[in-house]
Amino acid sequence: MMYADLYEYLLIHHELPLPGLGVFQVRRHPSVIDFPNRQIQGPGYTIEWQEGQQSDQEGLWNWIANNYNIPAHDAKHKLEKFIF
Repeated sequence: MMYADLYEYLLIHHELPLPGLGVFQVRRHPSVIDFPNRQIQGPGYTIEWQEGQQSDQEGLWNWIANNYNIPAHDAKHKLEKFIF
C-alpha cells in the first residue's frame, strides 16, 4: 500500500520528497482565454520531477509514521527500503 500512501501524500502536500533521488511537485496552471479562436481552457495540474532537489523529508517520515502507527525512524527505514 506504500504506492497509495505516497500518492495521497503528494495530493495533500503538492510535493513528494524521495530521499536521495529528488522531489515530485504538483504545479497548477491557470486558465487561458483564447479570444481570436473563442476558446477557454480551464486550469490544470502537472506533476514535475526535480532530480536531486531535497524538501521536507521529516514531514513525510512523520506522515508515514502516523499512517502506520510506527516511530518516525521506522518510517524512514520503511520508505528507504521501499525506494531502494
